[in-house]
Amino acid sequence: MDIIGKYDATSVESTGTAGTLIFLARAIRELVVRERFSLSIPSTPPVPHLGYLKSLELERSVGKVSVSRSGESVNVSGSADCLALFAHNIEQLAYSESCPDHLHVEFHPQHFYLNEESVPLVMTKCLAAE
Repeated sequence: MDIIGKYDATSVESTGTAGTLIFLARAIRELVVRERFSLSIPSTPPVPHLGYLKSLELERSVGKVSVSRSGESVNVSGSADCLALFAHNIEQLAYSESCPDHLHVEFHPQHFYLNEESVPLVMTKCLAAE
């Protein structure tokens, strides 16, 4: 998948083109059980982040969406309904008139689809992979 993922001690960030974000939203919406994608890794250092993410794992489970990181992999899991809301937000970013543009996916007490234990995620739409 032509998405670049970076991580630091407390959050993850992903960057991709509108087309890649639309592909990701579709993969989330159509997820049956579990799917793993390899992410792009540039040759430049991830500064100021700690490293690049090598993979993205999507998993249909129960409850609100949970974003977590284990080593160089990020996992996104949740019920079909909650994952569909997450996918919708990614589509809104992809179809946004602004470029670059970004989306913060961070828990707050009234969040309707995100689990409180999720790590903060920033998704950025770019013209071309950086």
